Amino acid sequence: MLASVLGFFLLLFLSPSLADDTVAEDIGPHQLERLVELLTVRECEDLIFALSQPEESIFKHLDRLSAERNQLFPSRRRRSTNHQPPCHSALKDWLQIHGEQIYYDRLSRALQQIGRTDIAIEVGKNINQDKTLAIQRYVEGYHELVNQMASNIETHQPEDLQFTEKKAKAFTWKDVDLVVIRQPAPPYQHHLLDRAWPLIFGLLLGFVGALLMSVPILLISIYVSHGNSTKSKAKHQPRLCPLLSVVTSSQIRCQEDTE
Repeated sequence: MLASVLGFFLLLFLSPSLADDTVAEDIGPHQLERLVELLTVRECEDLIFALSQPEESIFKHLDRLSAERNQLFPSRRRRSTNHQPPCHSALKDWLQIHGEQIYYDRLSRALQQIGRTDIAIEVGKNINQDKTLAIQRYVEGYHELVNQMASNIETHQPEDLQFTEKKAKAFTWKDVDLVVIRQPAPPYQHHLLDRAWPLIFGLLLGFVGALLMSVPILLISIYVSHGNSTKSKAKHQPRLCPLLSVVTSSQIRCQEDTE
């Protein structure tokens, strides 16, 4: 029982990398034949039934793996090595036909459901090993390509940098492209006074402008009003007759002589 539970949790860690791959992509013909040979007739029938039916809930599967329903060493019937049972060939044909629609995690859970967690773990290890080797081959090919590109650059670089004296003399500034790199402007920080200063300056400018305009207007109005007042006084004064003015002046002189 402990081995089955440990195998189940180990398979849970292995299955995420295989969940997106189908049986036809991950399991080859020889490995599929080996998987079928490891099953008894009863297990083969149970596996076909489990794969053909809708998938069971994971909670029911954990309940099946409990200690009350499993034995440490379940007894299995001995397989006959003389001939291959019809169920094995049927299972192999079924997996070859429906392998493109079934993902590996479904096959792994079906193997655990019939009590063959060891086969599921072994197949998972083989698939992971194949994928690791494929990744290593891809990485090695990538490194070879990078090294080849680096060697080509090193071989062509001296040829591009070789300049003769004649070419150096014929070199002018017209052959050079001017590249201007503009430095990024510092971020503008907004302050409260940045918006208050324009308002203050506007008020001060308006007050000074109004004062400068009002002083000349006030002086002009005072001057005009004073001129009008003098003219009005001159109009209202009485005018004397010239003869009367001569008489009065002569009388004044006579009085002064008598005295």
